[in-house]
Amino acid sequence: MPGWNLKFQKSGAAFGTWYPKPDAFDVMFIWSYKLDQEMMLLAPTLTAQMAEHVQQAADFMKNGRCIMFQADSAEVVEDYKRMCAIKKAPALRA
Repeated sequence: MPGWNLKFQKSGAAFGTWYPKPDAFDVMFIWSYKLDQEMMLLAPTLTAQMAEHVQQAADFMKNGRCIMFQADSAEVVEDYKRMCAIKKAPALRA
């Protein structure tokens, strides 16, 4: 996509690339195949739009799955936050 973007990352984990639009952001979100089962379990609890994106996610460079969605409402942003929580679950302490 031409133009500028915002990339969110913490401790080496990428949490998405946001591309600005006049009234929203397009978001590219990628997750590892290792997280596929958790993402599919989360999908039915998301908004219908996001659940469909997750269930139809495309392969991304043989490393995982990728979705593009429009962050145009508070509900979609909350879904995004829940997906990020799966990607970077808190480390369990022994």
